[in-house]
Formats: sequence, structure tokens, C-alpha cells
Amino acid sequence: MHCHELGDLDASQRRPLNTRKAEIKWSRGVISALKRFWCLSPIGWCLISRRKNVGSVLSRLLSLVSTLGKFPISTTIPNSENRSSSFKLSTVSRLGTVLSHFSSSNKMSHEHCITGAIHTGTPTGKVEVVADRKTYVTGSNTTNAILYITDVFGYEMPNHRLIADTFAAELPVTVYVPDFLDESAFPLDEEARKKVDFGKFAAFNAKPKRYPQILAVAKELKSKYEKVLAIGYCWGAWGVFMLGAEDGLLAGAAVNHPSALSIPEDLENLKVPALIVAPYTDQQFPPESRAIAEKIFDRKAIEEKLFFKIAVYPGFVHGFTARGNTEDPFTNDAIEDAKNESVMFFRKCLK
Repeated sequence: MHCHELGDLDASQRRPLNTRKAEIKWSRGVISALKRFWCLSPIGWCLISRRKNVGSVLSRLLSLVSTLGKFPISTTIPNSENRSSSFKLSTVSRLGTVLSHFSSSNKMSHEHCITGAIHTGTPTGKVEVVADRKTYVTGSNTTNAILYITDVFGYEMPNHRLIADTFAAELPVTVYVPDFLDESAFPLDEEARKKVDFGKFAAFNAKPKRYPQILAVAKELKSKYEKVLAIGYCWGAWGVFMLGAEDGLLAGAAVNHPSALSIPEDLENLKVPALIVAPYTDQQFPPESRAIAEKIFDRKAIEEKLFFKIAVYPGFVHGFTARGNTEDPFTNDAIEDAKNESVMFFRKCLK
């Protein structure tokens, strides 16, 4: 996502320092609230991705967020000094400029979510039903379990089943890969994939709809196993970190090239050790988000004595650990190394 050059203001346009500070504070507050709303609901995402009139998008988002009670919206800036209408209009205009990038870069930002290689191999597990969800199950350990939440390609993709088999072979766990997408998983055929509407996918798999299902599976596993771990890839990452905020449910939470996280909330709320495996280039989890995660993890590690780690892989992009080309030696080495990061992390959590 790129940023427009806003340019310098001439002397006639400059406002007092206190005014500019108030504008910046107000703008950040609104942007933060919109970001939280966008992450929590696909409505905002769809509005942004489908409409070219950014002013209309902003107006609709503000109205929707206000209606849902996510945050109070005032037509005046909270400051004892009088503010002119141009102050508020310029602020909204700048917010509109920022929001316009969601539309212009939307296709680019999701490009690596829906591309990649299909891995070859024969999965060794079986399909069962867990908490009313069809679930690929591999391994035979009766003490520990891993809940594995996939990306947009779903639980039938060979890559995910093969990775789950690897975890079951290298760790004392039984791995569960549920179907949380209900036939909305992206097709493996490249041509068919081009016709998929990401907005409809996001709306159909909204967090308020899917998280209760994810939580139900996790609780059922917890009722049967002493320790439950969770790992999520891309779309599946947000659910894993939300589970990590539940009391006494998980022993550890790992995510690979996460997307749809609510930052900083999902990081601040973690109550268990956590691992983030991230490519250096990732519009879903850019350097700015990593920097926030580093600061939060550092503070929580010191204050709460929990283990946190962020493993960054230069030269790779979003999706590489699950859908990278294993026939390329360089990429395959990185995939193997990333898998080992998760294995070592889970071993630490199982001690």
C-alpha cells in the first residue's frame, strides 16, 4: 500500500500548532476505529473495495460504525477552541485520501493470499466430525492436540494436510484441521480462482460468524486433551490469536504470514506464548505491524514472563510457508526452516 504525497501547506493554509495537534489526534482516533471495524466486519471491506467514491465510502463507514456503537462520532473536534468547518472537512478529506488506497491496492494486497504452489504427496490422516465441523485428523497422541486453521484454500488443500501430517510425525500431538469455510474455500484451479470474489468470501466468513465455530472446536479438544496448541495460516491467524486470549484454553499460539489481525488488540490480549512466522515482504503484516508486535511482545515478555518470538524471512512474500514452491531449493529450505520454528516453539509449549 502506497501513500500519497500530501505536500506542504503555504502560509495562508497553515493552522496553529494546537489546531494541527488536535486534528492529528482526531484523525488517528477515527482511522483506528475504522481499522478495528474493518477487521471485525466485512461490510466495511466490501464498501471500500466496491466503490470508487471515497467520500461516500467514508460517510457510509462513519455512519455504520456509529450505528453499531463501535465508537462515538462527533461533528465537532473535542477542544476548547472554536473550529471552522474547513478544519473538519480537511480532516475528512485526508482520511478519504488514506481510505482511497484500500480500493486502489485491494487486488494487489490480496494477490499472495490466493496464489502459490500445490504440494504433492499422500496425506495419511482421516476425516472426522469435531464440534459439527468436518475435520482432517492425523496422529494418535492422546495427551496433546494441535488445532490447525487454514488459509482461504481450506482444509481439503493437500498442502495443509501434508503439513499437519508433518507436525503429527515430529511432535507428540494429534493434529486437527477443521473445515471453517463451508464450501467457500478458494478453488485450486488457477482459472477458476480468478473468478472468485474476495469481498463475498470475506462477508461469508466474517469473524462474528466463524469465531464461535472455532471456539467450539477448541473447547471440544480441550475437553479431551491435557494441552491444546493452535496454528493458523494467513486467514486462519486471527482465530488462533483470539483463542490465545481465552482463559486456560491454549498452551501456545503460532501464526504464519498472518492476515486480518486486529492490531494491537489481538497482540495485547494474548495470554499464552506466541510465535509469528512472517516473510519480510507482506502487505497483510507489513514492517509497521511487525514493529508494533515487537514492542508489545517485548513488554509482555518482561511483565508477564511469557515466551514470544517473531521469525522474519527476507526474500519471501505472504503465503510462502504453506504454498511456496517446494521444487525450488531456496524456497524449500525456507519452508523447512519455518516449519522447524513452529515445531521448536510447540515443543517448548509442551514442556
